[in-house]
Amino acid sequence: MNFTVVFREFLRFCVYSNVHISLCAAAMIWATKYLLLIEIPPEIYLFAFGSTLFLYNAQRLIVAYDFIRIPEEQSDRHVWIRKNRNLLAGLAFAGGAAALYAAVILYTNPFFLKRDVLLKVVFWIGLLSVTYAIPFMRWQGEWIRLRDLPGMKIFLIAFVWTVVVVGIPFQLASFPETRDIQPSWYKTVGMIFFLEVFLFCIAITIPFDVRDMKTDKKNIRTIPQLMGEKNALRLGALLLFVVAGIHGFVYLIYLRDDRNAWIYPDHYASLGPTLIIVAWSLISAFIVRKASSEKNEMYFSLLLDGLLLLLPAGLFAASYIERFFES
Repeated sequence: MNFTVVFREFLRFCVYSNVHISLCAAAMIWATKYLLLIEIPPEIYLFAFGSTLFLYNAQRLIVAYDFIRIPEEQSDRHVWIRKNRNLLAGLAFAGGAAALYAAVILYTNPFFLKRDVLLKVVFWIGLLSVTYAIPFMRWQGEWIRLRDLPGMKIFLIAFVWTVVVVGIPFQLASFPETRDIQPSWYKTVGMIFFLEVFLFCIAITIPFDVRDMKTDKKNIRTIPQLMGEKNALRLGALLLFVVAGIHGFVYLIYLRDDRNAWIYPDHYASLGPTLIIVAWSLISAFIVRKASSEKNEMYFSLLLDGLLLLLPAGLFAASYIERFFES
């Protein structure tokens, strides 16, 4: 069999089955752990991967099995999903089981002291995800989903993603007692990184709204509907420049205030991670700016979503190189 055909089918499976985006969630949690120098239970990775796999596939299955009829173009993704909906159902079940297993292991661990936080996180993220995909309230005479509320769609996606990959790890983390860093400064740096990731998620979600302009209802009032395609993509690129600027500013403060260098965890504000985050933001800005409604599905679901893997990949490579030269 032709290798190119096999590889292309493998990519379609990874992307359309949502394995790809689930790996992005787990990898971004590792990036949070690495940058903020926090310690998190390993079950958090399984919980993030499994819950993402379950929720994304559950949303696809609602349409694939015609539980909800939503007008949409029959893109390559939609054709693949309808053809493989039983496979997606199996993956959704497996993802849900994995997430439940991780949550139970965490909750029953006698050394895990943040059970109340875990329960709140599972409840609210689950509620937001379900109401995002399933109509639950009447608005102007019709049943709508949370994503159908005017102006809400992109901010909901960005907020939920940022909570999952930054907020949850940070809330469930323990802080190393051996480092001379005050807990209040961990929180300050955590909030700054939360803002950076939130802006990043908004920026890379804008092209998806550009793609969906033909199928989104006019009253949803997405950014491309309000600003037009080109201006919306310019805004996305601008937000990514802002992310680079924020981190560059944090590094300059860290560099200038030598006497209080302990204020910021070294991995977050030191030169190496700063260069990686700035490069991540600028590369992402270029890819966002090059997006258009005419691009194929892989540009969005593989390349744009894959930008979430770029930061952890860069940080992992840097940490490996650092260990190599230290050995």
